[in-house]
Amino acid sequence: MGQDAVVSLVALVRGRHDKPVSLFCDVMVKGLWHVAEACVEADVGRLVSVSSVIACGGMPSVEQPYQVGDPMRFGPGDLFYCLSKRLGEDIGSAYHQAHKLSVIHLRPGVIAGDGANPGPGRPPETQRPWFVYVDPRDVAQAVELALEAQDIDYGCYNIVAGRSDSVFDWSAAARDLGYRPEFNWPEIAETRAG
Repeated sequence: MGQDAVVSLVALVRGRHDKPVSLFCDVMVKGLWHVAEACVEADVGRLVSVSSVIACGGMPSVEQPYQVGDPMRFGPGDLFYCLSKRLGEDIGSAYHQAHKLSVIHLRPGVIAGDGANPGPGRPPETQRPWFVYVDPRDVAQAVELALEAQDIDYGCYNIVAGRSDSVFDWSAAARDLGYRPEFNWPEIAETRAG
């Protein structure tokens, strides 16, 4: 009791590829559902849910950079994880609508340098956006901004490096939350779409 906000990091991340769908339902879907219900019961004002860019179904097939709300495309690869993240966002939306719980979903890209994801390397020649990474310090910045945002009752935001060759558009996070990615791998030349 007496909490202003809750940050949910519910996820099955490492070693998830051989896990049954029931585990994804129990941990990621029911997990976030229980967190949202607990927020309502304890009269918590805000839920910040760390989702993932993969909630759009994997690599977007639409024109890039992908914006939250663009069409999604799910495929068989990592479907349980993608769908669980998406269902978590739907739960947050439902609790916002039904109970006026303030919910901000953050969709980080591939979190580089976390011990398992080494980070980006120079890509082969490409004319398409390819960058999907974010530094953990920028994810922390986004969480802090989401906790402090006064004028946002609900939102979903891509959180990625601030590069022109990003697959995911982060301008809404900049506009609404004040997100300014600081760790953008300047040693890797940005790809300019032709």
